[in-house]
Amino acid sequence: MKKAIGTTQTHETCLTAEQAKHPKEDFFTGADKSCRYEHFNWGDGKIDMKLVCARPDATQTMQMTGTYEPNSYQMAMSVASKGSSPMETMNMKMTVDAKRVGDCEGSKG
Repeated sequence: MKKAIGTTQTHETCLTAEQAKHPKEDFFTGADKSCRYEHFNWGDGKIDMKLVCARPDATQTMQMTGTYEPNSYQMAMSVASKGSSPMETMNMKMTVDAKRVGDCEGSKG
């Protein structure tokens, strides 16, 4: 974990134009059914979400706030993970800077 502090990770995800304009709640959770949003607000250039993932061994709470434009978004994220003992408790803060890098491979738009 200490090695990850101050590092940058890069990921690419292919979205259709419609998905980028109106992301659905599963954009951040994928198929994980153990997660639910307390609120999911993505509109008028602002992002405000709170996601709770309750698993048998731990509960994670993620709060995400930020702004977006047609080709990018920026978010501050905080993640609190609580297990059954103090040793299984973790808090993280990170920033996300996302930008459009081009069309999906094989797509026309």
